[in-house]
Amino acid sequence: MKRSSLALLALLFLQILSLPLEATLAANTSSTNFAELVTEIEYLRKKGLYPEAISKARQCLALAEDQDAPHWITESLYQIAILFYLQDDYEESVAYLEIALSTVRLQGDVDKEADLLNLQGNLYWKLGQFERALSTLEQALSLFRSIGRTVSMASAANNIGNVRASSNQHLKALESFQQGLEWVNQLPPAEGLRMRASLLSNIGESLAALGRFDEAEPYLLSSLEVELELNEPRDLAFSYTCLGSLYAAIGDPMRSRAYHENALEIQLKLEDQWASTITRLRLAEALLANSQPDLALGVLTEGFDAAKALRSDSMLQEYTNLLRIAHSSTGNDAVAAYYADLSGWFGKRHEARNGAVTTALPSSEAPSATSPTTNAALIRWATISILLIVIVLLFVENGRLRRLDRSLH
Repeated sequence: MKRSSLALLALLFLQILSLPLEATLAANTSSTNFAELVTEIEYLRKKGLYPEAISKARQCLALAEDQDAPHWITESLYQIAILFYLQDDYEESVAYLEIALSTVRLQGDVDKEADLLNLQGNLYWKLGQFERALSTLEQALSLFRSIGRTVSMASAANNIGNVRASSNQHLKALESFQQGLEWVNQLPPAEGLRMRASLLSNIGESLAALGRFDEAEPYLLSSLEVELELNEPRDLAFSYTCLGSLYAAIGDPMRSRAYHENALEIQLKLEDQWASTITRLRLAEALLANSQPDLALGVLTEGFDAAKALRSDSMLQEYTNLLRIAHSSTGNDAVAAYYADLSGWFGKRHEARNGAVTTALPSSEAPSATSPTTNAALIRWATISILLIVIVLLFVENGRLRRLDRSLH
């Protein structure tokens, strides 16, 4: 994080600490304005317009500070943390999340603390810190149970299942998902549909991971039925993607391609850049499995440009790896070798970024002697410098590859 950002965050934290516990309700008259701002932020987030959403969330934060509205300060920090999390910018997400957690604990806001812990658990999961993620999510689940939030209990169970699935503990993951579904099924049929769809999908994916494809398919189709009932395009597209992945695993590339194309069509209409960029990866895999490397190259070329704009190292690594496979399948071995090297480079940079974030999360048993945030800032500036050099090299290399492509054809 930049030093200026740290100074602003420190100032904000001191301002929050200075608020009396019996903070006035002066901001009540503008609660509607805050609610409208948060609705706008969530709308932009669902469309994948993360920079615009962050800008709006910072406006909300500034307004909340001006009006001494602790609840909306916390909500703004929470929204900003989510948005950085979705962009794989874990360092920024950690910073905002830690301040938000400190704030809600001072206020005694158990509901919001549980929400923040749920997000923090997901953050640790993304960082590959599975034990820490499970511990945090268990805390969130305990708080949700204490305040009787059934849907949120199911959400925490769902997240715990995701962590266990990432640890290849698919049977335990299945148990967590099934527990979550059991809680959702206690609700009236019209309630918790969104969580029901997610849990049905995750149960199907866990069964597929265990090789129980015949059992998995009904769960994924049931999830799709719920999504069709809810008629929320973004989540409907996700269900299509899950079914596409299932049929890819079964070895049915034609059906896999059809479902991924359905998903991509929706995501492009929504201008959901992140989701459509990921779906193009899956669609390209289906096309390669169906021995259609030329079509795969068309999909990958469009997706690679989007991945560069999104600056996601993990996605760029996947794209360059599939571009390697596609070019190799068409006989362009020289181009394939270039993308093999580039895939390895993006993989190393992604690991370096995650390693930098890990230093910002020291264990309580072994506190760091140096400021982890300062270390992370130095690493970030070094990474930016390297990236600028690489961009220049990529421009040069792009011209060379275009000439090479023409000569190979």
